Amino acid sequence: MRNPLKRLFGTDVQCKTIPDVADYIRSGKCQKIVVMAGAGISTPSGIPDFSNISYPVLVQLSICSITLHNDNNNKLFHRTPGTGLYDNLQKYNLPYPEAVFDIDYFSHDPQPFFTLAKALYPSGEYRPNIAHYFVKLLHNKDLLFRMYTQNIDGLERLAGMPEDMLVEAHGTFATATCQTCYKSYKGEDIKDSIIRGEVAKCERSLCKVQPFAGIAEVALPGVPRLLFNKQASGPFLNSPRANDVVAEGDIVDTVLKFCELLGWKEDLLNLMESSDAKYNENKL
Repeated sequence: MRNPLKRLFGTDVQCKTIPDVADYIRSGKCQKIVVMAGAGISTPSGIPDFSNISYPVLVQLSICSITLHNDNNNKLFHRTPGTGLYDNLQKYNLPYPEAVFDIDYFSHDPQPFFTLAKALYPSGEYRPNIAHYFVKLLHNKDLLFRMYTQNIDGLERLAGMPEDMLVEAHGTFATATCQTCYKSYKGEDIKDSIIRGEVAKCERSLCKVQPFAGIAEVALPGVPRLLFNKQASGPFLNSPRANDVVAEGDIVDTVLKFCELLGWKEDLLNLMESSDAKYNENKL
């Protein structure tokens, strides 16, 4: 019987382990990689997450896919009392934690979002980590098709990611758009309001934030998907897909080991060193 994957992709794709995924990328047959990132990619940089749970990184390798994704069956906002950024929002009595990123709730009450935005506003205090530079390295090697991120901390940009390679699904501090008249503003135009924790106002209305869409399931059957996370979660739990692979453990450690398998460890460390040197020069 003919292999349907060979007809679809022009090759037999067999990815059962992390080294299999690395070999597939190194083979040259994987030419487009889609990366999806959640809050867990930034926690090693010192940015507190939305709970006491670290979020993973999903990379969709297209024909290969990698995910920096979330724990606990895609329930993104589990909390432990007294932990996480959402505890700062308790006084607003949100109907559910995710409402802070819901455009409908934002229209009803934008203040919770701007309270969160104040806490997350890029101050220069936080720097990209290995996971961010790994994605930049994929771009440098002409393998990255697109990076989708739920984060608004701007660390992808600080790592050197071009704007046209980023889909900042929850918005970005670089720009703002009025929800009613759609007038565009530069991030600097509303910076003072955000730092004060106030709602940034347009001439007629408020600024807009976009919700994050589920993208991981768009990958066609047979497309290898690699999840970086503490443990298998969501669609990777008992996945029926033949080419789903989970890299369990700390994201910095697992990404570094994956780069070793790719033979890219030196490239990654050189990229980080170069970026840090430029950052330190600009501080002087």
